[in-house]
Amino acid sequence: MGWLRLDLVRLLVLGLPALALNWWLVGASVPFAESPGRAGVLVVPLMGAALVLSRLLRRDTRATLGAGFLAFFVVYCLAFSALTSTDPLIGRRTLLAPQQDDLGYTAGEEQLGRVRPQLPGLNRLGDWHYWFAPAAPPVHDLLVLTLPSGESDTGALGSGPGATTTRVDSRRRFAFLIRTAIQEGARGIAFDYYLERSTPADPVLASFLAQAESAGLPVLFGYRPQTRERGLEPTPVPERLAGALPFDSLGHLAGYREADGKLRMVPLTLSGERNMPALSSRIAEALHGGPLLPAPTQRLFQFNRPIWGIPAVRFSTDDPSLTDWSLFRGRFVVVGTEAEFDLRQTPFGPIRGVEIHAAAAHSLRTGSFIHRPDARYVFPILFAACYVLTLLYARGSPNRKLVLAAGTLTALILAGAAIAMQVGLLWITVSYP
Repeated sequence: MGWLRLDLVRLLVLGLPALALNWWLVGASVPFAESPGRAGVLVVPLMGAALVLSRLLRRDTRATLGAGFLAFFVVYCLAFSALTSTDPLIGRRTLLAPQQDDLGYTAGEEQLGRVRPQLPGLNRLGDWHYWFAPAAPPVHDLLVLTLPSGESDTGALGSGPGATTTRVDSRRRFAFLIRTAIQEGARGIAFDYYLERSTPADPVLASFLAQAESAGLPVLFGYRPQTRERGLEPTPVPERLAGALPFDSLGHLAGYREADGKLRMVPLTLSGERNMPALSSRIAEALHGGPLLPAPTQRLFQFNRPIWGIPAVRFSTDDPSLTDWSLFRGRFVVVGTEAEFDLRQTPFGPIRGVEIHAAAAHSLRTGSFIHRPDARYVFPILFAACYVLTLLYARGSPNRKLVLAAGTLTALILAGAAIAMQVGLLWITVSYP
């Protein structure tokens, strides 16, 4: 067994400097992580160096672990480690924000910034992780309330003879819901809407916001990020509402749709120096009673859906009294649209945007969200597994044994990833290993 001891020593002597080099490389790849198309800046030179070294090695027909091969081996493992940290297989993520009309109804979605062709979008191949993920704890203090989309929304809270034929200003409905939340003893209320254009109902909403503040009821709204020369900035609320809605009562409503059309992650903060937290983060902090500790370290937050889902109720436009308002009692209410275009494809199936905000807030507060370890963890796995195969080949093992060893290593990596997800909601990327 002296050869095994020698090879293990050689593995450590070679692996430790390579691990340090990988630590620097993955750290340098951070700016590329959310722009996989730019990964070529790091990966192409490494792949090119590996190809050149492999061509040089083909001149030597001896299967040895000499200096030339070990140089190729290190570059090869570094190249795949860089691929993992930038993950070009996911394609391009599109940052989306709600689009609303003059009366404050959600009317669709808009893309923030120019979007290029979204290829290859192979991230769906990793969704098998969700098969092993335990659901988040059941929800006891959250409620989703859906409102009409707007086109057929008339009369329920309107005033005057034209109430049955004129669309209701959404601000009046928001004011009604805030008043109801105060009366019913809700823990808070958040709106999956933003207040950008001024409407005649602004003073009405402002008065109920003041009442909510006096009653100690947290009221949260969204805001739409806008693209400026310095990056993304929040769109300000109308002047008549600015005094009643400080910035710490606002959260962005943006989400990332990935290249395959699914929404898997929510940006907890938007890029740039300005602190721009998500609405789900604001909800979680309001339920928690302060900043979340420990706070999630990952900006792209991978939420988990709670077992049995989140209780939901639909607002009755014919007669608001038909809605069971007692459900507000002791719950934090998250209000959003029932429009079909707000349904998002997710690994859990189609979910409305308002439910995604509520599920993300629940995951944050309970700590039952999916964790992604530092991308540096991939290199030791790659290095050790490939070194085992290299030793087998160098010692003249037949192809059948090599295939069996590779299959066994692959099965072990997959099993480890499944166990990590089941036990600790830890997402181990296995595409490149």
